[in-house]
Amino acid sequence: MNSQALFLFAVVALAVLQTPGRVKADAPGAEKAELQWGETVNGLRAHIETSDDAATRPYHPGEPLQFAGCIQNVSAKSVQIIGEYVEFRAHTLLYVRVPDGKVFVRRPHGIPDRIQPGQILPNGPKFTCRFDGRIDARLKGWFDPHTLQSETKMSLHQPGTYRFWFEYNIPSGNQASWSGKLESNHITLTVTDLPPAQRLQKPTAAQIDELRMYLGPFNGIRPRHGTAELEKAINRTENEGLALYLVEQLDRNPENMEAILHLLARRADGIDGPYLHQLAIWCVESLEHGKLLPDDSFEGFYPTLIYAPLAYLDFHPEDAKLRGRIVAVAEQSADIYRLLRGGKHQPAPEIFFKPIRQGGPLFLGIDFALEVLLDKKALHGDGMSIAEVTAILGEPIQQGPTRITWVLPNGGVSQRWLSADVKDGKLINFDWN
Repeated sequence: MNSQALFLFAVVALAVLQTPGRVKADAPGAEKAELQWGETVNGLRAHIETSDDAATRPYHPGEPLQFAGCIQNVSAKSVQIIGEYVEFRAHTLLYVRVPDGKVFVRRPHGIPDRIQPGQILPNGPKFTCRFDGRIDARLKGWFDPHTLQSETKMSLHQPGTYRFWFEYNIPSGNQASWSGKLESNHITLTVTDLPPAQRLQKPTAAQIDELRMYLGPFNGIRPRHGTAELEKAINRTENEGLALYLVEQLDRNPENMEAILHLLARRADGIDGPYLHQLAIWCVESLEHGKLLPDDSFEGFYPTLIYAPLAYLDFHPEDAKLRGRIVAVAEQSADIYRLLRGGKHQPAPEIFFKPIRQGGPLFLGIDFALEVLLDKKALHGDGMSIAEVTAILGEPIQQGPTRITWVLPNGGVSQRWLSADVKDGKLINFDWN
């Protein structure tokens, strides 16, 4: 960004399976210096742009796309603005208009570089912040701007174009600071599908060389050498061969399982393909058979065993067999009292956070187990009987004529609980915390 930036945020827009794509600015062919701006309001104006190569290469389903935004003071005097993080989130929204005309919004997310009140000087910087994050394959976080309800069905699957912009809106009332509604220029995104048959079937020689360095001796310093280059490559749809090669290396190169799975998890966030099916099967088998995991594995290692199969099932809900397998693992983890009564483990805090090898399926932990069961509708508030739910969660802690509650220990100071309304002996409206 130039020196006149008020804020910088990055949001990854994912277009998933069977969506065609290319990104272009509103004014194709415009020079970089000739930025497109929104309307000036009370001395300020806003601009949004894509990453540098967005207008020069095709974009395919699931690839990350970065948006950078800034606000500029074009008046002749300084403008006072209040920019604490909570307020910034409350008044800043990224918008998308999908091909059928519906509009959805999401707030910036991530950790800001710097958030503080201050003045925006004419043609000068004062206040900057950064938001980094990736919208996963399920595109959580979007909501309806009219109802303010979470939009669980929002996706970028549909062929066509998507129009993005951001708004910064400070209501009037604070005489000491700027108020108004800024809307940036609009960015149009179109995505072109790249079928597996048209992708590279093997890693390139350069990628193999980078992998040798990346998987070489680890000196304990992160990121590993070559991480940036390989993460960029693994997030390109055409590199299916690289992803397939990495899946093969999970068993062939177990000492580097952590580093390999780190790369694959990045791709699994949004890109479908043959590699994802193979990765999902490997993860489910690891959960089913209690494969030994590194004791010092990175924080995201274990969750990836769960989220990669869920990402695959989001693309392929018709795969009932794999769905049944991961649900079965989750069901065996959901009743921790039954697990403890089996005499195989003592009720220590680590039981709630780490996988437990039982000579069989890994114990997922309450949070992961419930996420799988609710996500895949093995637990649902659509007429399940009390007996069906009790068979999974164990006996409820409270049961009345209209309400039933299970308390689920999670090793923390507070306990997880799951409740449901009871109507005619059936459960409706599950609620968990």
